[in-house]
Amino acid sequence: MFDAVSGRLARREPTRVVVETGGLFYEVLVPTTTSESLEAEEDVFLFLHDVIQNDRITLYGFATERE
Repeated sequence: MFDAVSGRLARREPTRVVVETGGLFYEVLVPTTTSESLEAEEDVFLFLHDVIQNDRITLYGFATERE
């Protein structure tokens, strides 16, 4: 189970970001409000909610716990 991720923002799209941490790149789905608050190539911190299905783990990220 994942709780949060921090690292360098490698890619930002309206509802998807990629965070690089320790040589690993994590794809995180985000709401547009979170995406718009992030700047590419800067350090970011996202609270996570993970959904584990049979063959896939999907990470959802949020700028605040309340979000």
